[in-house]
Parts: sequence; structure tokens; C-alpha cells
Amino acid sequence: MPQQTGQSAELTTDRAQTQFLPCGPTVTESDLPSPADGPDQDAVGNAAPAVILVEGDAALAEMLEYSVRNTGHSVRTFKHGELAIEFLLDGSQSTACPVVLLDLDLLGTEGFSALQQIANVRPGLRIIVLSAQGAERDQIRAIRAGAMDYLVKPLSIPVLIAKVERLLDDSDR
Repeated sequence: MPQQTGQSAELTTDRAQTQFLPCGPTVTESDLPSPADGPDQDAVGNAAPAVILVEGDAALAEMLEYSVRNTGHSVRTFKHGELAIEFLLDGSQSTACPVVLLDLDLLGTEGFSALQQIANVRPGLRIIVLSAQGAERDQIRAIRAGAMDYLVKPLSIPVLIAKVERLLDDSDR
């Protein structure tokens, strides 16, 4: 099992045990960690993920999660916008400020207002918007709402990983 960068302990998760997620939202079975998910997915007070992925397309989410994990970083994936927003807005139990890969299209017509709300409540989050909407006005609107970057789908995995790595490196300084 890959070890999270900067962490000295590995944790194992038994799916049969009761799981408590760090920020307390109600989750569906698909959002619960599997035993292979590693320490970032574990419960109460353990290592926070370096990257939070909010992506509605299951195939793309799986590819992005694999790519980020392959670089040695931990990932927490949400496939449901409401659960992700609840998790991101509740920063009360974590001081960690991960990189957030946010599928703006998953949030529907309220995506920009949700982005702005998240950025206002958790200003330390480094948000990269992922969207099929490539118009300049949408990109500018997202950056003004609090996104640090905006990538148009279909996206380049190497470019995305380079941007994530840069944001994570900047936070270590």
C-alpha cells in the first residue's frame, strides 16, 4: 500500500468496522473507503487527504484518482456534489488545506455559487475547476469565485498532475 508523502505511519482499514469520516457528513456506500484506500480515507483525526476529487464521471474519477495516487499523494473521492460540498464546507475538524479537483458541471446550475461559498468558508483550499464548459467567461467567473485554476475537459492528465504537484509543493514551503 503506498504511503502518503510526509507521513510516517500506515493504517489499515477493515470494512467491517464502523467508519467515521473526518468532517462528519452522511455518506453513501460508494463514498466509504475500501481497504485499499489507505490512510487518507481512514477515520477520526488521521491523515487528511492531499487531494480531494469531486467528479461525477466514474471512469474519469477512477483515472484521476489512480493518477494522483500513482504520484504518491492521498486522494478522497466524491461522486456526489452535495456530499462533497458538505464535506468541504465543514472544515471544523481539520486544519488541512488540500488541493481540490472540482467538477463544476457536477454541481449543476449552482456550481459557481457553491464554488464561491466553499472558497469563502475555506479560503486555504487550493481549488482547480474541471469543466466541459470552455468559454472564457466561465473560466474567469470560476477564478473570480475562488478557483486557482481551470481545466477544460477533455483534460490532459500530465498537465493536471503537474498543476496538483505544484500546488502541493507550494504548500510545503
